[in-house]
Amino acid sequence: MIMTTAFLDHIVVGVPHLQDAVRHFADRTGVVPVFGGHHEGNGTANYVVRLEGLRGDGTAAYLELLGPDERPGKGVPADASFFGIDPASEPSDGRIVTWAIRPTDFDATLANLVRLGTYDGTVRPLSRLRPDGSRLSWRLTHRVPLPLGGVHPFLIDWGDAQHPASDKRFPTIGVEAFTLRSGSAASRLALSALDADVPVEDGADDELYLRLAGAGGDISFGSARTAASPR
Repeated sequence: MIMTTAFLDHIVVGVPHLQDAVRHFADRTGVVPVFGGHHEGNGTANYVVRLEGLRGDGTAAYLELLGPDERPGKGVPADASFFGIDPASEPSDGRIVTWAIRPTDFDATLANLVRLGTYDGTVRPLSRLRPDGSRLSWRLTHRVPLPLGGVHPFLIDWGDAQHPASDKRFPTIGVEAFTLRSGSAASRLALSALDADVPVEDGADDELYLRLAGAGGDISFGSARTAASPR
C-alpha cells in the first residue's frame, strides 16, 4: 500500500441560515466570519475563518460556515443537502457536518481508501464564485450519505488554486480542541490510513467536536443535531 502525507484542510459547519449563524459566531467569539462565495448550481454559500493551532505543521486550516444560498431565487434546498444539511432540522448555531483532508497525492490516497472499502471512488469537481467575481475550483470525493455521519472526512484537491487559508481577507481564530470519536475498529483503521495526524478516541458513538477561542469568548460545535456539549 502506498501511503501519502495528508493534512487536515478544513472543517464544515452546516447552518440553516447563514446570516444568523455569522451573527451568533461573532457575538460569541468577537471574530466575524467573512463571506467566501456562492456555490453556483448547488444552492449553497459560505463564510470562512482561518483556524490556528489545528495542524501539526503550523500552517492554517479553516472553518467553513455552509448554508443555503440566501439570494432570492438562488437557494435550492434539495441541493443544500450536499453534506447532509437540512435547513429544517439543523440547530440554529450549526453543527459539524464533515471535515476535509488534503493529501499530497489525492489519487493514490483515494485508491488506498477504496481498497479498504471506506470510499467508493466517486470524485466531483466543484467551484464557487468569490466576491470579486473570480472562480475558485477544486475536486473532492463525494458520497451521500457521508460515512458515519461525517466522522470519515472527504478528500479534497485544490490543484493550482489559492488555498482559502492563505487568503488574508479571512480572520483567524484559535482551536482549543478538535476531537474525533469512533465506536468501531474498522472506522479507526480507515481514519489511521489517512495518515493525517488527527487523534481518534474510542467511543460508543461516532462523533466530532470542535471548540474555538476568540478574543471575545469561546464557541463549540458538535456533529449531532443538538447543541454541542462542553468537554
